[in-house]
Amino acid sequence: MAQPVTEIVYINLKPGVDFNSPGQGAEVWLEALSTISSQDGFVGQRYGRQFENPEVLMLLIGTLQVISHILAYAAFHRLDKSGQA
Repeated sequence: MAQPVTEIVYINLKPGVDFNSPGQGAEVWLEALSTISSQDGFVGQRYGRQFENPEVLMLLIGTLQVISHILAYAAFHRLDKSGQA
């Protein structure tokens, strides 16, 4: 039986990035979240800035099995390498 997987992602943000305001950064972030949540086996996700260092964003992704985690990882890094965020 497959075991659930939780991935913890630390994302270093560019200074001044605000996901709550309209703009390119917010659009890319929403696209990344949508891509991750559309993967097979996706259970849920939560994110927030670190209290100690607000320029580090923590993203937690829950998936049903390791293969789902691998697919979500690949999808996220395709967006990351586009240089948009």
